[in-house]
Amino acid sequence: MKAIILAGGSGKSLQPLTYSVPKSMVRLFSRPVLAYVIDLLVKNGFDDITMTAGCMAQQIEDYLSSFNLDSIRLRAVREQIPLGTAGSLKSAAKDFKEPFLVINGECVCDFELNKIMKFHHAHNADVTVACTKVSDPRECAVIEFDDDDKVKTFTDKPTWSCAFSDCVSTGIYVLNPEILHYIPDGRPYDFSKELFPLLMREGFNIVHCQQEGFWSDIGNPEAFLRCQADILDKKSKIELPSHADGIYSEQPVESEDFNIIKPCFIGRNVTVGAGSVIGPYAVIEDGCKIGENTSISSSALLPYSSIGGNCEIKGSIVCGKSIIKSGTRLMQGSVIGGDSIIGSGSLIGRHMVIPPQSLVENGTQATKDIQYSHTVLCLKSFNRFSGQPGTELGSVNASIIGQALASMEIGKKTGVLTDGTPVSKAFLHSLCGALMLHGAQVWNFGEGFYSQLEFYTRFCGMKSGIFISYENDEIQISLCGENGLSLSNLSVREIENRIKYRDFVIPDASSIKDVSDMTGVNMMYRREIIRQSDTELSDVACTVKSSNEKIKMLIDDCLYRLGCRTGDSLTFTINRHGTLLSAFSRDCGNLSHERLAAICLNYEAQNGRDVSAPFNSPAAYDGIASKHGRQVYRYYNSPTDFSDAAARELSRSSAFMRDALFMAVKILNIMAVTGKSLKRLSNELPQFYVTKKSVDLSFSPAELSARLSRSSPKLTREGIIITYPQGRVLLTPSKSGKSLRLLAEADSYEISKDLCSQAEKLIENQ
Repeated sequence: MKAIILAGGSGKSLQPLTYSVPKSMVRLFSRPVLAYVIDLLVKNGFDDITMTAGCMAQQIEDYLSSFNLDSIRLRAVREQIPLGTAGSLKSAAKDFKEPFLVINGECVCDFELNKIMKFHHAHNADVTVACTKVSDPRECAVIEFDDDDKVKTFTDKPTWSCAFSDCVSTGIYVLNPEILHYIPDGRPYDFSKELFPLLMREGFNIVHCQQEGFWSDIGNPEAFLRCQADILDKKSKIELPSHADGIYSEQPVESEDFNIIKPCFIGRNVTVGAGSVIGPYAVIEDGCKIGENTSISSSALLPYSSIGGNCEIKGSIVCGKSIIKSGTRLMQGSVIGGDSIIGSGSLIGRHMVIPPQSLVENGTQATKDIQYSHTVLCLKSFNRFSGQPGTELGSVNASIIGQALASMEIGKKTGVLTDGTPVSKAFLHSLCGALMLHGAQVWNFGEGFYSQLEFYTRFCGMKSGIFISYENDEIQISLCGENGLSLSNLSVREIENRIKYRDFVIPDASSIKDVSDMTGVNMMYRREIIRQSDTELSDVACTVKSSNEKIKMLIDDCLYRLGCRTGDSLTFTINRHGTLLSAFSRDCGNLSHERLAAICLNYEAQNGRDVSAPFNSPAAYDGIASKHGRQVYRYYNSPTDFSDAAARELSRSSAFMRDALFMAVKILNIMAVTGKSLKRLSNELPQFYVTKKSVDLSFSPAELSARLSRSSPKLTREGIIITYPQGRVLLTPSKSGKSLRLLAEADSYEISKDLCSQAEKLIENQ
């Protein structure tokens, strides 16, 4: 049987362990991870094994040459350029005439691979995907399949809002050789993002094969330590050389002068000083030296590292040949790069990462970022950083955000806008300086509110915009993407990873450009508000309220230019960001943003136009549009692919659906053109009411669909829908996965509230 091991990746997410070795050559219990993959293949009867080698390929080739496996063909094929998971496969398997297995070079598992091959043949499959269940599927490709094991969808690295299954691809596949014809030559190509969706569209038989054994992808330092602990806990069939029960070593361990707490692993030629405590879950690789009265737990010391006396190493990784001097503490999640020296009495704080070949002075308190910290910054929603100035979100972190965004393709031309407060202006200087120094072209739109940023980004054809505001003692740095919409999940992940790993582009000085003053574009925003009406508004009257004085002044001026009279029979209220509109009319009472948007949508559909709206907007919108033979295109809050591209493009002409100032003028225009009151316009629509609520989750969102199975939930690309006879409830997890947003819709407010309560009880009782 033939197998291909994919080992061409750079292993950036596992740095600094992978600065000097490829990911598949990272040491795990004194052996490269690659050794366990080869062992598994040989054990399962594979006798023709090919490796794709890219980054630091020579190390892989040298290691393979050290193997002496009788009757096993073992070879490496170099990638001249990085070609992605599927792209590297084509040249390696070009001469294959029979189905073959594909496995990642950093995949640590004990699956029965020969049974996966048999499953492939028994199901007459074109592609078989080996799957397993995980508690957090966001770093994997989530699989949805039918009762016949046929795969229905792949969602690669989803957000919690579409990760409603705990069944994920393990990166182990069986492929028929004909599949190779669908992989393009000479360019990067990905399995779950590109190849498999293409094959599904072409009607190929792609099946899911569930596996029950141990599986771990050591994708980052946390996963690496977790994999070690699981193997020490015997959750895997991987066998370690045993010295005694729970103590693993290839040679006798003399521990009269120090204590060992099981389980742990100790390599060859390790020396430990008197009074030290090793374990639990400590992995001490070959040639390490440990001083007196030192404790090491839940950690990994890679070969030939040295730990002084009176140290505490907890939940950390010390890369090879590093020296940790006496009295030093390494806290949970810290990683010390290879060939580094950490001075005496130092403190390396939680999740701190010290680059290779670093020299940390004696007594250093490294509790803030030295090069990069895994938790220094994370988008708290899909498009916003927030925190108190000087603490969670200081000026240094504002600079880091700017460096990350400027290093991305979407950040090459970036618009910035502030709310005009002194604090937001101070943050603007830090952020703009970083953007400029890292090669971005910065357009400064001055002062305003968030919906203006969306307009400027859309109007100026930019792929990113930044709004900085300060309210309630909190600074907020809000981002938007192309067409002024939220960032894609791909962009969110990229900006967070660039921040996490300090993966910044450093251009030469000649590429640094001055900030462009774009404050004049404010007049275009004003003009577009006025253009929402194609007639004078002298026959209508209203009053507009907003807690944001900038909004109040701008909309009043626009209405004055349109001839709208002031009157209290109709009052619009706009939130401080300019994104939500509500109304009160004497003849029909309060109308929500959703109801007012439906009036605009109905008018557009009557006039032969489709409309773009957020995915979580009411289902009633679809019925309103279809009544006139039109359609509502829905875009996602954080799309994982390009399936909502048409909706995002159409949103350019449907800005009134999310800009409250545009919507207010459009409503008045509809009233003036049709001669209908707001009450009559509302009464022409079907009755629908929306109730929103947020509830805490005590379990992983990946378990949600299984827990709600009795309610026949409908899985969507951004949430789960529970349908009741009286209406429906959309359940959408937050970005963190710790809470769930409920949006209930029914034809009366009381019923929508009741449905929301029913859904909440259903979740709580599972």
